[in-house]
Amino acid sequence: RFRSRGGCATRILGLRCRVTPAGTVSEWRQSAGLGKIARLIHANRVPTMMPDLDSLFAAHVAELRRRADDALRAGGCDGLVAYSGRARYTFLDDRPYPFVVNPHFKHWVPVTDAPDCFVVHVPGAQARLVYFQPADYWHRPPQLPGDAWQQAYDIHVVRDVAAARELLGLGRGRFAFIGEWQPEFEDWGFAAVNPQAVIAHLHHARAVKTPYELACMRQASRLAARGHVAARDAFLAGASEYDAHMAYCAAAGVREEELPYGNIVAFNEGGAVLHYQHLERGSGGPRRSFLIDAGAQVRGYASDITRTWSGGDAEFTGLVAAMDALQQRLCAGIVAGRDYRDVHLEAHREIGALLHSAGVLRCDA
Repeated sequence: RFRSRGGCATRILGLRCRVTPAGTVSEWRQSAGLGKIARLIHANRVPTMMPDLDSLFAAHVAELRRRADDALRAGGCDGLVAYSGRARYTFLDDRPYPFVVNPHFKHWVPVTDAPDCFVVHVPGAQARLVYFQPADYWHRPPQLPGDAWQQAYDIHVVRDVAAARELLGLGRGRFAFIGEWQPEFEDWGFAAVNPQAVIAHLHHARAVKTPYELACMRQASRLAARGHVAARDAFLAGASEYDAHMAYCAAAGVREEELPYGNIVAFNEGGAVLHYQHLERGSGGPRRSFLIDAGAQVRGYASDITRTWSGGDAEFTGLVAAMDALQQRLCAGIVAGRDYRDVHLEAHREIGALLHSAGVLRCDA
């Protein structure tokens, strides 16, 4: 907490803005002019039309095929196999760690909970999905979603991983394996494992998102916004960090293992730790601030939202509001063709000026 003559809130936001020490976010949000956040929260409560993801999927796969063709030419390969990955088990136990799918696999297929599956791409041929679905009574086997996206694939279901070998068509030429290598694949006939030339092309192309990917991320942002609103309300109602986290998960409709990353839910000084990983159960003591970094995911595409909320202190409330306005100015300045490094430099200058205005820094920006 900091203090300075004249009140930092007034000096940061101007005389037109009245910032009160009210403990409710709605009061200071209006006084600080955070209309964009207010509209986001309102939109989260009012159903709006979202694009049908399956209607965008065919064009998405067509673009992936074009990019993969370029990557294969660069790497001197004839085909590509993206492997979903394999579940890992805890030491001396039969409990698996939460499965995290290979990003190159879920780029092609909107399935995130299916270990030991393969996507096969050969230029000029329909993409193939080899889906591993073991005959198991101990665990429920992965279920293949029956949505329209399947039309883009030649799908084969296998009960044993070894049965996938013949379906990959590795005898047709030089195939690049993309994913986490398994020793049993050694004699399958892959020409290269994660070849750098192919990987580099694939990674570079991922910087440009297809309309399908943008739609997935926007839906993920809507889910996360619900969670953020619930966590904020829990904080203001006196809940603990743990309670705020659970409120987030319930509102977003996700289990912890379905989150794209572990939530950062930090009260007071915990917000100064970059990747604060604890969730305090106690709800007593002062409540000066709340930092939450939490997202959600739709078909493997994630949102990543960070917000800071004030516990009611007028000066800190003003600083948070000014930082939000600064962020919106930076976002508005991101346009096609602008060097992203310039945005970073502008952010440093703007934040430096803000901290100087607030009295935190004595030197100018």
